[in-house]
Amino acid sequence: MLLEKMYVRCPIDHDMINPRDFLMGQIAKIDSFADTVEVVFNDPFNYRIYYDSVPKSAPLPTSMVQRCQFFVGSIVIYEKEKYKVVACVKKEDSYYDYYIENIYDKTLICAPESRIIAPFTEGKVDPATQLQNYEFQNPCWLFGRSIVTKTMNVLDNSIMGFKELAGCKIFLMPHQLKSIMRCLQEDVCRYMLADEVGMGKTIEAASILKVYFSKHSDVNALIVVPGSLLEQWRTELFLKFDLYEGENANNNRITFAELEKAADKECNREWDFTIIDEAHRLLRYRDYYEAFYRLSKNTSNLLLLSATPVQQKRSDYLDLLRLILPDKYDKCSKEQFDELVEKQGSITKSAAMVLSNIEDLEEVLRDSVEADEDPHENEDSEDFFEDILGGFKKLYKMIGDEMLEEMYEKANFDDEDMGLHHFKVAISYLCENYQIEKNIIRNRRDTLEDMPERQLIALPYVLDPDKNFYEYGAYQDLVTWITEKELTEEEFDKIFKSLLSAFFSSPWAFEEQVRLVEGEGVAIPESLKENLRRWKMYEQNIVENIVDVLDEPEEHTSRIVQTMYYLDEYASGSKIILFTNYRATFEIFEEVLTDFYTEDGFSCFRRGMSADELEVNVCKFQNDRNCTIMLCDESGGEGRNFQCADYVVHIDLPWDANAIEQRIGRLDRMGRESDRPIVSVVPYAEETLEEELFKFWDNGLKLFNHSLSGLEIIMNDINTAIVTAIIKDFRFGLTNEIQNVIDRSAKLKEEVREEQHFDTAAYIYRPMNQELISLVKYYNRNENKMFADAMLQWAMLSGFRDVQKKDEVISFNDNSFSTKSAENSLLIPPNWDSYFARRQNQFISKIHELRQDKTDINISHYNRSIDGTFSRKKAIENDYIHFFAPGDDIFDCIVDNAMRSCRGQTAAFAMKASINWTGFVYTWSLYPNEKLLIEKGIPLSYLSAFRNYLAVEQVQVPVRIHAEGEIPDDKVIREFNSMIQRDIESSKDEIDHLGRRSRSDGFLHIFSKYKAANIDYFRSAYPQERWVDFVKKSRKVSKDKALKVLRERSHITEAKAEMDRILISMIATSEFYNQELENYDKLKEIYEIVLESLTKPTIRLESACFVWMVKK
Repeated sequence: MLLEKMYVRCPIDHDMINPRDFLMGQIAKIDSFADTVEVVFNDPFNYRIYYDSVPKSAPLPTSMVQRCQFFVGSIVIYEKEKYKVVACVKKEDSYYDYYIENIYDKTLICAPESRIIAPFTEGKVDPATQLQNYEFQNPCWLFGRSIVTKTMNVLDNSIMGFKELAGCKIFLMPHQLKSIMRCLQEDVCRYMLADEVGMGKTIEAASILKVYFSKHSDVNALIVVPGSLLEQWRTELFLKFDLYEGENANNNRITFAELEKAADKECNREWDFTIIDEAHRLLRYRDYYEAFYRLSKNTSNLLLLSATPVQQKRSDYLDLLRLILPDKYDKCSKEQFDELVEKQGSITKSAAMVLSNIEDLEEVLRDSVEADEDPHENEDSEDFFEDILGGFKKLYKMIGDEMLEEMYEKANFDDEDMGLHHFKVAISYLCENYQIEKNIIRNRRDTLEDMPERQLIALPYVLDPDKNFYEYGAYQDLVTWITEKELTEEEFDKIFKSLLSAFFSSPWAFEEQVRLVEGEGVAIPESLKENLRRWKMYEQNIVENIVDVLDEPEEHTSRIVQTMYYLDEYASGSKIILFTNYRATFEIFEEVLTDFYTEDGFSCFRRGMSADELEVNVCKFQNDRNCTIMLCDESGGEGRNFQCADYVVHIDLPWDANAIEQRIGRLDRMGRESDRPIVSVVPYAEETLEEELFKFWDNGLKLFNHSLSGLEIIMNDINTAIVTAIIKDFRFGLTNEIQNVIDRSAKLKEEVREEQHFDTAAYIYRPMNQELISLVKYYNRNENKMFADAMLQWAMLSGFRDVQKKDEVISFNDNSFSTKSAENSLLIPPNWDSYFARRQNQFISKIHELRQDKTDINISHYNRSIDGTFSRKKAIENDYIHFFAPGDDIFDCIVDNAMRSCRGQTAAFAMKASINWTGFVYTWSLYPNEKLLIEKGIPLSYLSAFRNYLAVEQVQVPVRIHAEGEIPDDKVIREFNSMIQRDIESSKDEIDHLGRRSRSDGFLHIFSKYKAANIDYFRSAYPQERWVDFVKKSRKVSKDKALKVLRERSHITEAKAEMDRILISMIATSEFYNQELENYDKLKEIYEIVLESLTKPTIRLESACFVWMVKK
């Protein structure tokens, strides 16, 4: 029964017998006598500027309007404010209530439809209802929508934050999503991100802030970072996350402060969200630590980014914990903490033995499968099994956790996998839950798959007195001067370390440093200054004649010659980053590169250049194939993506391992292809202190072949050891110290390795994380070229014209949109003025304009355009093309139109195939019942961790009417999908649109044979009463089949087991560590509702179509 203020779907087509175009309106008046309704078409957002033919109201026969709902995600007006529709509830009086979320402050309320003002574009009906009414749209709409919804449903039904991050220029990594989910699933976020180097702590922290901002308003956020990293943070937040200093969306604000200069006003005022990078540096200076301790107490939400804390450095470890959770750890004495660490250490060591045996048993299983042998007959397999079992029994005696015992006792040697699955679940439970503090997140590089290899090319050259006497003489003078003095560590650090470092860069850098030292009153030996003068003349001659010199490189002994010869001879055509820490060296190499490669062949990045210059140069390096070299100073291309490069050349060698790691890390970033190694090229002078330093880094720490991986927190101690060793014995001190460093780092690495294994097992073996990994792989698999093509196809069907595409880069402009073309779908385009005014778009346009690349960007008032891509990989590789992804106005307007439109939900068509088959194909999706949580006032973030246990992938169910013999369902679906996934243009001769109203022929030649349009022929073949019965029955059959399949693909039992493990572990670990049990009862109640939302899910029909497959 229709009532006033209800929303209905109304035909507005010229053909009211077979209408295809509809609007949603609200009933203003009902005339029972005339059996008509007066419908008002609300327009709260002024969409009529695009569609001025839409009437404000219209009288319609009651029989022609359909009851409808709003699409979830629709933007509506309630009490003069904008809200987003979250869920719909049907009331007993036939009206709908809607749960709606305030766009600004995110408050969630329930409102009746009668008081909601919704635009005329948002009417939702069941696809089967459309099918019953012969509403057969052109198949191209169905094909495009099917591909778009398949990918977007993953985002709409995935963990918290996934959709927001899918719109950022980052690779979606499971370990980072897990960290984000952990940090934001509760009301307050106070965590330490202590990932190993190269795991993307900055990306994780920025992601957490991005998601937090999307859920809150009026947030004052403070980001405190070392001065050397400030620009990197600003750049990464801006380019990757569209976040910037000052005001952001929803009146959220970001303030930056330097770690070294954070004033009392930052530390003493209150903040809503604070991020502190390199927090372990605070441990060196007590005054700093106390100031930031006050800051910790003054902030509601806190993220510390730190090198991975090593448990052996207990006082440091406790101080870091006090920063995260001061209320908890202020009460913890050193003795109590020592006891906790001892307990943790015992568990870690015992777990390491179990893990080692699990790996051995897994290797036996793998080798046996490859050799087609029974692994149970391998003589080692039973021994490994018993060792694992014994290890678990030892652990059980230590902790007395009955859940652990129950899990490992399920393992049976006679199982096909010899009990490995149960062992892995048990060890992941132990490693996940038995940690001193769960608010420290430590992701390990071992969890990453297919990381690229690091390689080293050493370029030694001899200080040959016969070829370059003056460099040789200068070095001998420098050594003599140093070794004749009785040096303190402070004196060496202040004067001679900088001199030696500059010496092994260039004579120009050394000369500059000599002047600085002399300016501080230090007397420099005259012979040293004279040799320096002549050495510089020798090198200047090389610079001025570099082209000729490289014809006979063996005649010269010089760092410049060694480096340039290698670039020309062995790395030509590759992208290369050159690093130097000295401006004078930078300027000389700039001169050399200009002579050798011309200005088109290289770019520069150094402090002191204007922001515009830096951006243009990076853009040039990323985009211009002829520009193969980027010359960088110590700023290192802060925050820029140099994954396009394969070589990193260390013109001079830093005395700090972290600095070397930072350089290599510019190339060694997540998402880099595993078959593209990162090659470090290191020129150094033989038989000098530089060679000792090189060997120290290479042989002692293996720095050029492996990441620091957990050792970064002790690098300050290593740097001190270098200075101490040199003072003790200048000539051989470092050589002698190498073995000490190898031994010390090996011991620490073994301890760290046990902790790494412990953390890694918690991640890779935990069932919940396996679900998350599967989700990310599924999404990445579907976010592909087919998805990009479908998005572009939908855009062009629904109103965009003259869209340029080349090499996955697409150009949209404000003249691309045609309202006449868009009338079929009622697509609402972006507000072009606002879109082009967005900071990222202005930035990209400005840089292209500065490059004078008029073919890429023309931002004149009448032809503004934006170059972008739907490809994540291409967007990440290039900072200067836009990413069309969730959150972008163009992307969102296309997706909103595809997802929140009835266009593309139904079709009826014939297709050429390898089989004869006629019937229906229904597509279904499964969603958790969010209303159960909403009604109880439980934040949906608690559901986030368990969404993946429901089947994410859509299910297609064929229901046969006629077929030639018994044809399996999977064969029907393969035929159907092979057509959907084809380009419309290439398949148009193999499809016949059965809803066609015009009198033209497809491959069935219906008009030629029957003198009737396809739709009229179809109506006569399937009269309404019979047709409605077909549709209703087939829908029910398909729903039952789909529900059965989706339940089979879901893992609800595993979800319950995971909840039980979490709850039981809370009790067991609190008893083991003698800590207070917090929030157990609250979480137990929440999990009961979450589980109910999974066991009573919502199944949704995505599309319904009639398919007539005709054998070729």
